[in-house]
Amino acid sequence: MSESANQPEDGTVSLDVPAAKHSISIEYQQYFEDEILIEGGNIIEVQDTDGYFGQNETISCECGETFLSRPSAREHLEEVVEQHNGLPLPNLPEQVVWEKGETTTVKKATIVPGAGRGIGKVVDNDDHLKATAQKQISPPEAYGFEDWEELQEGGTLHNKEFGPLFREGLLKRALGWVTERAMLYDPDRYTIYFRGHEELLLEGPERAVVVAPVK
Repeated sequence: MSESANQPEDGTVSLDVPAAKHSISIEYQQYFEDEILIEGGNIIEVQDTDGYFGQNETISCECGETFLSRPSAREHLEEVVEQHNGLPLPNLPEQVVWEKGETTTVKKATIVPGAGRGIGKVVDNDDHLKATAQKQISPPEAYGFEDWEELQEGGTLHNKEFGPLFREGLLKRALGWVTERAMLYDPDRYTIYFRGHEELLLEGPERAVVVAPVK
């Protein structure tokens, strides 16, 4: 069962800010316990219509962030609203937070991993990633970093058996960071080095990132 938490019940900020694609989804299991009883010599079945909560919530935001609790999810949305002072939010991806002082290696390239571990900025030696690319493609043309569907749904970044190979939220955040200034965005200045079911390299004039595939 899944709910979209966009109806505040206690006067706090709504967990849905559509303009910025910040919508919190809370997935959980609801358990029901029916009974079969003997009453007055008859066998009857009693159905549990209320159920009980399974204490196993999975909480995530459309921007790609995940949370351990509902209060943490609300804090995330409150920070977004405070950051933009209540003004309409630009349709841009959430900024990437990089792990400080930490580097690792992906296919001979030195990277700094993102806090979400599905993305990393390249700091040195991405030659092998380029050399092993199956295909080079340009990112979507849309200024708002939308329109990934052509690539994801049945396109190059899609596997007909397993579905999209990469999380759309990570692709948008990667492109947002590589671009630096959205107003100057020109897809022809950026290249996606597609490497099948392995890490994808997205390179711009000054920056490059790798994005991990869906496991």
